[in-house]
Amino acid sequence: MQTAESPDEIARRFDERAGQYDESAFHRELAEAIVRFAGTGNVRSVLDMATGTGLVLRALPEAGIRKVGVDLSPGMIAVARGHLPEAQLIVGDASIAPELEDASFDLVTCVTALHLLPNPADALRSWRSVLAPDGRVVVGVFRTDDARDVPEVAEAMSHGEQRRPHGTHDELHARVGTEEALRALAAKSGYQVSRVSTWVLPEPLEVCLLAELVPAP
Repeated sequence: MQTAESPDEIARRFDERAGQYDESAFHRELAEAIVRFAGTGNVRSVLDMATGTGLVLRALPEAGIRKVGVDLSPGMIAVARGHLPEAQLIVGDASIAPELEDASFDLVTCVTALHLLPNPADALRSWRSVLAPDGRVVVGVFRTDDARDVPEVAEAMSHGEQRRPHGTHDELHARVGTEEALRALAAKSGYQVSRVSTWVLPEPLEVCLLAELVPAP
């Protein structure tokens, strides 16, 4: 069975990509889609786990929201700091909630990184410690089934578009890449999935699941 990369390997790989990461339309547009999906009407504080260059935090309204991001990659955090002088940005392991005030965040986000965590269920349980009583977790993951039930995907594939393979990470993506897998993970972690949506970038074709998790009663 494939295992997640070590923290040092992940940090090194993303340090190498930090300077070019924001050039990807996929990364920018997915961050914006996550914020739209989550909604920010009653959000006063956001913790973005595996924040990378801070694209999710940068997609939030400029004022009125406390912004905190955590990432293993010093290079990614350096880029994020250049765009988010008002945010608290921490070089650290996204598997573990940072040492911040308990129950202090209305929203915890994690985008296209859940598959890289050694134990996603343990990570979700850890994040709950900083989640406010009515708080939510919103994740974005690569959808790993064929997704032909989504009209945009079926249309793109009918015109010859092919979904990008994820290479050696395919098995890791499969742990979280379907609605069924996310619901099972949520239940194992003390959450329940309250909403789910599919987001599609047509060219090049990328398909992601967006899901909102709330603590189970």
